[in-house]
Amino acid sequence: MNWIQRIFNIRTGTDYDKTHAAVTENIGIKGANVWLMICSALLASIGLDTNSTAVIIGAMLISPLMSPILGVGYSIGVHDKEIFLRAVRNLAYATFFSLLTAFF
Repeated sequence: MNWIQRIFNIRTGTDYDKTHAAVTENIGIKGANVWLMICSALLASIGLDTNSTAVIIGAMLISPLMSPILGVGYSIGVHDKEIFLRAVRNLAYATFFSLLTAFF
């Protein structure tokens, strides 16, 4: 292995089991994440209504949608159909709750 491959090698120092556990554990949208997503959708709606870029970006920062998105990407990367279906289902729930909140 030459020196460039050693520098850019991301396989060393990666804990695959912990990564898998962390991603699969946080895929679900439940409990406080639902309320945080509702508040984020309300904040984004206010930002869109007032044409405030800063408020919209703030709503994106507090939105808990990253966990299902990360689950989808991880499951595609490791070719795990079960995790993919769970992540897509939770992403659909999160999107539905966000749209429902924005509608009201």
